[in-house]
Amino acid sequence: MLLKQDELVLAIKEIITRHPGQRLPSERSLAVNLGVSRARIRQVLDRLESEQLVTRQRGSGNYAVDLRKDRLTTVGILVDRQLKLGNDPFYSMLLEQLQSALQHEGIRSVIERIDKNTKLPEEEDALIIMGMAGNEVISTQRLGGPPILGIFLDAKPQPGSQVSILQVDNFDAGYQAAKYLYSLGVKSFCFVGPNHIPASRDRYLGAKNFCEEQGHDLEHFPCRMNYTGGLSAGQEILKNDQITTKRGLITANDWTAIGLHSAMIAFGKELRDQHVLVSFDGLPITNDPNLAIHTMAIPLRSIIQDSVTELQRYLDQPSASGRVLNYRLEWSTDMKHRLAFN
Repeated sequence: MLLKQDELVLAIKEIITRHPGQRLPSERSLAVNLGVSRARIRQVLDRLESEQLVTRQRGSGNYAVDLRKDRLTTVGILVDRQLKLGNDPFYSMLLEQLQSALQHEGIRSVIERIDKNTKLPEEEDALIIMGMAGNEVISTQRLGGPPILGIFLDAKPQPGSQVSILQVDNFDAGYQAAKYLYSLGVKSFCFVGPNHIPASRDRYLGAKNFCEEQGHDLEHFPCRMNYTGGLSAGQEILKNDQITTKRGLITANDWTAIGLHSAMIAFGKELRDQHVLVSFDGLPITNDPNLAIHTMAIPLRSIIQDSVTELQRYLDQPSASGRVLNYRLEWSTDMKHRLAFN
């Protein structure tokens, strides 16, 4: 049944209401779904643009104007000074994707470096904090400030505060990593990474817990949690390595694992093949089969989507309280297939 013009306007307005601030379906898609010509769709979009319900961006498409009164416009992203983003591909990827998600929602982001003594800014609608310094910054946060989201922090929100913490279950990830190695027949286990950084420490403790359950020891080789740390650790571990059976190396993160892999290659392919590398984070580079790194990925897409949603929740619900959201690391699809056959 052919829609009348007023009915067509109402139908598109309903789509706008359901997708505030988001890109609308293409004119062609709207025409097909509503059973009208593209010319009629264009006429309606012209009208809605004049009513300031639609904005048009050349080369990008048509966007629904967000008419909600309480919406995020500016978010401050506070990054620990100790996080060397140039040497940490994971946090660089996290920051880039977070900024992109905010921009997609029409939210401006401002990046600022902090330390544990930084006083939180109050001019932004909300704050996102990354890095260990955020734990102390959040613990001193007074009630009534802007909503705060802490990513990968250990801080506990104060009762009544608008502070949410997004965490990953690093203990379970370490446990699953050791369990996977055990399923391959590995009997010699070593964890490579620091013990003073909470994520690495919890991954180590999870792996240690599994090894103890199976009656095996877990060696621990402390090193910096980056490429150079993995490279140096690999050189020290392998130069006097007398192991003739499979050995499982669990590294604190992917970037450390890649450094460790480089060190092993320098000692020869035969020695590299005696070791199984398991790591964490899910950097795209670990998809390279030549690296042979088995990684457990942090569900970054879900965490970033939830970051925006969680901050908006505080604006939509002024009485909402802080909470902690937990995420599990997951094997890649390819790894899940391998596990199914073990």
